[in-house]
Amino acid sequence: MKKITIAIISILLTANALAQNSQTEYDTCSTLQVHQGEWIYTQGQDTIRIYLRYHRSYNPNLNSVMDRLWGWHEYKKGSQIIQSNYQHRLMPLDYNVNNIELIKRSMWLRFNPTDDNPFSKRGLFGTISDSAFDYNRHRVVTTVTNTAGVIKMNWKQFYQERSGGSFNSTPFTMTLPFEFTLTKQ
Repeated sequence: MKKITIAIISILLTANALAQNSQTEYDTCSTLQVHQGEWIYTQGQDTIRIYLRYHRSYNPNLNSVMDRLWGWHEYKKGSQIIQSNYQHRLMPLDYNVNNIELIKRSMWLRFNPTDDNPFSKRGLFGTISDSAFDYNRHRVVTTVTNTAGVIKMNWKQFYQERSGGSFNSTPFTMTLPFEFTLTKQ
C-alpha cells in the first residue's frame, strides 16, 4: 500500500511540475492582428509578396500556447517565380502546431523583445525558411512604421545555423535579399 501511495504522489507531483513548465505567449491586445494581410516589396524586376496570418497554436512538445504571425511568400524576377509557397496562405491551420506541414508555410513572427521601446510593439522577429537552399532558416528582424497612413515593414535577415547556433550577418547564400522594405496593402 505504501508503494502505491508513493507512486500516486510521484505521478501527481510530476504532472504538477509539467503543468508549471508550460509557456503562454498571448497577444491580449490583438496588436499582432494589425500586421495580418499582404505586404509587397518591388524594386526593378524584383517583387516579393508576403502574406501574414495571425494564429494561436499549441505545441505539445514544449507544452506551450503561442500567438504568432505565420507567413507565406512569393519571390519573382519579372514574371518568373523564383520561390513561392504563397498558394498555401489560406490553408486551414490546426491548433496543434505538430499537425501543420512546415513545408506549406515559410515563416513565423512574434513581437521583438529587444525592441528599443517594449511598450510600442513596433518590431517583430522570427524565422523564414529558404526552400531553394534545403529549407535553411534565417532569423528575421523587422521594424514597422506608420507614416501618413502608409504602413511599412523594414525586413532584415541573418543566417541561423541548423543546429540552433548563433546568428550572424556574414556572407552566405540566400534567395531573398538580406534587407528590403515591404508596404502593407
